[in-house]
Formats: sequence, C-alpha cells, structure tokens
Amino acid sequence: MRPIRVAGGVAGTAEEVLEAYAPDPELISSGEWAHVRGIAIAATRAAGYEAPSSARQALRYAARMLVWAYRLGQPLDPEAVFTQDNVKSFLTAEGAGWSEAGRATAASYLHRLAWHATTKAPWHGLPTPAGRARPIAPPYTAREIASYWAAAEVQATEARTRVFTAMLTLGLGAGVKAGELLHVTAADVLVHPQDSRLWVVVLSDRTVPVLIEYVPALARLTEKYPEGPLIGPHNTHARDPVGKLRSSLEIPSYLPPLRQAQLRTTWMVQLLSMDVRITEFMTIAGLSSGSVLEKLLPYVADRDDQDRYLLAGAGLSPRGGPRAS
Repeated sequence: MRPIRVAGGVAGTAEEVLEAYAPDPELISSGEWAHVRGIAIAATRAAGYEAPSSARQALRYAARMLVWAYRLGQPLDPEAVFTQDNVKSFLTAEGAGWSEAGRATAASYLHRLAWHATTKAPWHGLPTPAGRARPIAPPYTAREIASYWAAAEVQATEARTRVFTAMLTLGLGAGVKAGELLHVTAADVLVHPQDSRLWVVVLSDRTVPVLIEYVPALARLTEKYPEGPLIGPHNTHARDPVGKLRSSLEIPSYLPPLRQAQLRTTWMVQLLSMDVRITEFMTIAGLSSGSVLEKLLPYVADRDDQDRYLLAGAGLSPRGGPRAS
C-alpha cells in the first residue's frame, strides 16, 4: 500500500498509522489526546481499516468525537460515547462548518467505528457499514448437523430443547433468519391444500417451502407448542434475543458455534443443489441481490454424474427424455 505522512514521519501500514498519529494541536491539546488516545486507537483498530489513509481518517474522527464527549463531561466509555444520538449531535455541533459531503464522510466513518467499538449501543440493527463485508459462513457438514440434533435431544431442560430444536428445524428446513425466528408461530406453518407433503412457513415477506426431511420435526414442534413463538419465550428488549437464547444451550466443545446465519447458509446450499431456478431461489430465500450466489458457489456440489449437467443444459432428462428436433 502507498505510504502516507503521519506526524512528520512516514507510515506504510494501518498499524504504523495508529502508533505514529498525533492530532492537530489547534484542534486537540496534548492533554486531551493523552486522555482519549488509547480508546481512539482501539476503536480504529477494531474497525479493521487496512489502507493507511483510511486508518488515519478514521482515527481523526474517533479522536475528534471522543474529545468532544470529553469536553462535555461524558464518561470515556465507547458504549456511552458512540451512540446514535451522540453521533448526530457531534455532526451537528462540530460539522456545522463542513460541507454536506464532509458530514456524510464523517458519518460513514463514525458508523463503522461505532459498529465495532460497541456491543450494547443499537448500531447492529442498521445496515452493515461499508468495508465490513466478510465471506459467507460455510455450511455445516452432515456430521455436524447430526451432532447438533443429538445434542438437542439431551438438553437439561425442555425449554432448551425447544430452543435448540426450533433453531435447527426452521434454520435448516426453511432458512429462517435470526430476527424472523423470534416470530414464527404454529399459525404461520401451513400444509399446502394441493399436496399434504408440502409444508410452508409464511413469513412477513415471503412463503418458504419446508425441506421434506424437516417436516416431521416441524410437525412435532407445532403440535407441542400451538401458542406463541415456536422458539419459546424470550426477552424482546435484549440487544440480541437469539444470542441470549443460544447462550443457554449445552453444545459439545468439539462442535463449531451454532449460528442461525450458518444454518441458513446450509439451507441455501441445499436448495441450490436441487432443481430450483435462480429466480425461485431468490424469492424463497428473500434475497434482493445476487451477490450472495457468488459466495455460495464454492459450496454447491457438482452433480454426481459428470455429464448430467450437459443433459440438463440441452433440455434432456438423464434417462434420455425429450430430444431436440
């Protein structure tokens, strides 16, 4: 990466920027910088900027906002400083003389900084900030899934078994997202009038067919818990209600962490491995962008018969069905 000048020296990496940076003394005194330096650097480091110029800009905004809060007598706790209300107030007060583009740039940096620096402040309900894109979590293996089911059956309490079973059934069977998981009730699960084998989950924005192998588990859940969310009672005011429920589960240490997003990835890969068209997949999965398809591609296995895809591409069935005329 291209080196940049920082505090009279040259920095070639983001980490070198963090170590060498010193603010403009006309804006921040040396005493103020001493008070906020550690917090500003930690927040910027956590945000994961790789380019030295971006790290320097992020550290500038982190320092400015922390000093602004310090001058107001606020505690220098990231959870207290990097709130949405504080960011708005900071931009209004300190950014009064900035251009509209300058305020937008500052807001973007502060959003990303706050996202990483806090766990309690409600930034996590907002769209993922730019620059935080990560590879999609890989699907669980068949062995891992079998072990999760076995663990669900031996939980210490019925409530934990209910949570575990609901997560697995709705995640692997219908790709239900974490936020949706809290609201699915027995009333949202229907049997298709034209085929009793086809069960669907009716969500707020789509209707999802349940993979046939998970229908028995879903049937048991709806029969046992006809009222309320299938996952059971939960604290709707918690920052991460699903995470709080999941934290009570007893999961063997040899298994990877249980995540709803990863259960959904597993479901999406299975769906793409079936004869489902892309438009149908997008509708069923509730996706508006095809970018996720590229991330899923490495996990979608080829057909067992190496020539089967050629037959499919020609409009032929594997048994030599319709032929082109």
